[in-house]
Amino acid sequence: MATTSFAQEKGVQRFEIGGGINAYGILGTCGGPVRYFGPGAYFEYRYGIADHFDIGGQIHYKYGKGESEFFGDGTPGYGMVYNQVGVKAVADYNVCPSRSVSPYIGVGGGLGTMIESRSDNTEDISIYGILAPRIGVQVWHFRIALEIDFAFNGQYGFLSPETSNALNLSFTF
Repeated sequence: MATTSFAQEKGVQRFEIGGGINAYGILGTCGGPVRYFGPGAYFEYRYGIADHFDIGGQIHYKYGKGESEFFGDGTPGYGMVYNQVGVKAVADYNVCPSRSVSPYIGVGGGLGTMIESRSDNTEDISIYGILAPRIGVQVWHFRIALEIDFAFNGQYGFLSPETSNALNLSFTF
């Protein structure tokens, strides 16, 4: 009995729309603001350049809330709202592209920006690079993936507040 694959295959274009939940910060670091889980959404385009490889692009939006670190008596903390937008090139290796269940591993790279609005009516905008390893599985038209967007810049290296760890669910067509 033959099964039809909806995974990425050579010469085929795929589009993907998805969303997920994001946790922020680089694991193992401390200090800085406290961030809570937040939602995210993305759109992705991929083209199969070989039987197991595809390349494409992704645009995403992520939302989060947080609180400033505690400064001590007489210096109150404040709440923060984060809006992040990013664009990146992506490439995946599809383990079983002709099967209805196809694991994959990939990497992405691009640019992002974060607008941080504080409850003291101040705002900060940061622009950074993104390095994004990811791993997931596609079953029929659905993909579930773990993706980490490591944020970095030339002055400070990797940036924990802008880095996000996402668990995404998407639909491919």
